[in-house]
Amino acid sequence: MKKSNDLYTPQLQSPVAMILILYKFFTLVLKNAFPIIILLIFNRGQERDNYEIIIVLVISLVSTILSIAAYYKFRYHIEGDEVIINKGILKKVNLNVPFDRIQAINTNQNIIHRIFNVASLEIDTAGSKNSEIKIDAISIKKANKLKDYILSKKAISDAADIDSEETQIRLIQTEEKELLRLDIPALLKVGIGQNHFRSLALIGLFFLGLTQYADMFLNKKEYTELSEQMSSMAMSFILVITPLIIIAAFLFTLFRTVLKYYDLHFKETNQGYRLISGLFTRNEKQANFQKIQLVGWHTNPIKKLFGMFELNLSQAFSSSMVKSQTLQIPGMYQHQLEQVCNSYFSNENRQDFLAHAVSPRLMIRVFAQLFSVILLLGIAKWIFPEIFLSWSMLIVALILSIVYTYVSWRKWNVKIGHQGILIEDGFIRTTYTLLRWEKIQGLRSRQSIFQKRRGLTDLHIFTAAGTLKIPYLKEEMVEELQDYLLYFVETNHRSWM
Repeated sequence: MKKSNDLYTPQLQSPVAMILILYKFFTLVLKNAFPIIILLIFNRGQERDNYEIIIVLVISLVSTILSIAAYYKFRYHIEGDEVIINKGILKKVNLNVPFDRIQAINTNQNIIHRIFNVASLEIDTAGSKNSEIKIDAISIKKANKLKDYILSKKAISDAADIDSEETQIRLIQTEEKELLRLDIPALLKVGIGQNHFRSLALIGLFFLGLTQYADMFLNKKEYTELSEQMSSMAMSFILVITPLIIIAAFLFTLFRTVLKYYDLHFKETNQGYRLISGLFTRNEKQANFQKIQLVGWHTNPIKKLFGMFELNLSQAFSSSMVKSQTLQIPGMYQHQLEQVCNSYFSNENRQDFLAHAVSPRLMIRVFAQLFSVILLLGIAKWIFPEIFLSWSMLIVALILSIVYTYVSWRKWNVKIGHQGILIEDGFIRTTYTLLRWEKIQGLRSRQSIFQKRRGLTDLHIFTAAGTLKIPYLKEEMVEELQDYLLYFVETNHRSWM
């Protein structure tokens, strides 16, 4: 490939990067100064010390100057088979990242990027805790040019290590096939089927956070009167506000879904998969076939009604980055899901899967843990009768614990074959995880005193994308599996990455 002058010449980012650096800084300042802002808004008539404001302004000014200087000190270019970054004001940093260390190249566009037709570029490498290289803003044309150049060089390098000429050609080619595109009706179905309990928790924490500042902008008398009124109207307040919070949580989840997954495109390339999504912030992520460690998917009663699944492709990254580098693709139907699973683990190699039961004694452990919490709450209610808990609530909690214990045990389903394993578990949400044996990094079995007496053990399977835990399997089965996997690792020549 012919060298491109603009790629091989050290250059600045787009001037838009200055706006983004300042935006990130002022967002951080506003977040940290939130209590001061609350005081300024609600305590206008009270005397106050202005030192806090002066300190914030001085820090803002100094940091702004440093941010602009950092922009002018940042240079990037390509030299040989490396990406070179030069940055730093007082401390100079020269960063050389070889192409063969690069694991993923992702581009992102927030609303400012999209207005100015630029993008941020993140280059992740093996073993790095965060993105090793991040260019805040370069033109879309340059971003795509840099990304395509690096990926093409990596594809040629990977192909040179493979004997099959057909595979070499496949790796070098850049054809794409669209597997999924979320239109508006499908996006609404995805939003309806999302986890609304998370939104309920966020809204609850938001209101709880506001109450912490109530005594800051209300005088003591007003705060006491408000607390007394809320206590006297507690039941009426709960009956009115609860439906409103539920509706708000539903709308909030729907809004977050649209923001995150709007105009989602999920494509298959010769090297792996590409995911593009987002309304105001357009994110692009990639997953190379070889880097995918786990294929997981889940559904719930609402998603099942629509015949939909959410797919998770977990790649090999450091533990702090696994979640951020997991491709989440919602709204997939059965035939689309099967297509992705077959590319990772062909259906032919899954024909020998045999089911292994999780012992019913797991229910004893789960119920004992839940019952201990309920028992402690019951003791607290007995000692302090005035607390908000009622005996009827504790009885309901006990019944729900019994239901959860039984259903979660029934959901456990472990299928093991010569090439890999399929794990199913969950409660309301049913989760499936598919793993090929060559992706395993380690295996460990753990036994409690009670498990040892019954010949049961917990199995921990370690991969570069996380740990899988299977409880209460038969000890002899786990020992046979460990022996087999030791033999498999010694005789199998396929790479884990």
